[in-house]
Order: sequence, then C-alpha cells, then structure tokens
Amino acid sequence: MTEPGPLTLEDRLNIYDVLARYSRAMDTLDLDAYLENLTPGARVVDTSGTAFTGHDQLRERFMRRGTDYPEPRQHFVGLPVIDGNAERCSSRTYWIVIFRQPDGTHVLKSFGEYIDQWVKSNNRWLIEDRNIRAWQT
Repeated sequence: MTEPGPLTLEDRLNIYDVLARYSRAMDTLDLDAYLENLTPGARVVDTSGTAFTGHDQLRERFMRRGTDYPEPRQHFVGLPVIDGNAERCSSRTYWIVIFRQPDGTHVLKSFGEYIDQWVKSNNRWLIEDRNIRAWQT
C-alpha cells in the first residue's frame, strides 16, 4: 500500500471553502449546508465542552443553537494552519462572531479557535472532529 501524497494547493483551497461554507451555514441557519461540511459520524465539541456525535445529535444542537443565537450575526474565520497529507489532515483556525444590535451597533460576541480533524471522502474534504475553543473576553 502506498503512502498518501502531500496536501496540494487544491486540497488547501477546498478546506478553506468548507470553513467558509460552515460559517455561512451557521449565520444563515441553513441546517443542510451545515451538515454537508461534516462526516456522518462527525464529533463536535462546543465551547461548553459538550460533545455531539453524528448528524442526528448535530442536527439537534444546530436547531437549538439557532434559537439561542440572535440574528443578524457573522462568523469570520482566519486562514487555517493545515498539516497532514492528501487523505487526512488537521487544522487550527481562528474565528470571531459579531452581532448587530437592534440600535445598529455591532458587538464582538465571541472569538476563539477551531481545532479540526479532516478526512477526504469522495474527493471532498469534510470535518471529522471539531473542537470549538472560545477565548475569554
């Protein structure tokens, strides 16, 4: 069996795209788009340290989170640091969330880091494990 090759530029761009699509899905409360970025058995550990595994638990978390997070909001992600090969990799990505208040002002709600494990499936990168770490304000 041959070893997987190194990450290509195309691999990195695909990972950037998934990070952007994940953030957009969170902001627009698009459950289907959210789940499309995660493997069926994905595990997500939220900022409280609670782990959710698989699309059923993640769907429930997403729907509950949609009612807890006021709109409009925007997630911004930085460029990730990615290590791995053409089949599996890890990344660390800074993020911030900004809310627009009813009076039109904007508030930095939270910020932190995504620590992700990725797998390439059917020529598409998906998040297999995500640890969402919020930094204290």
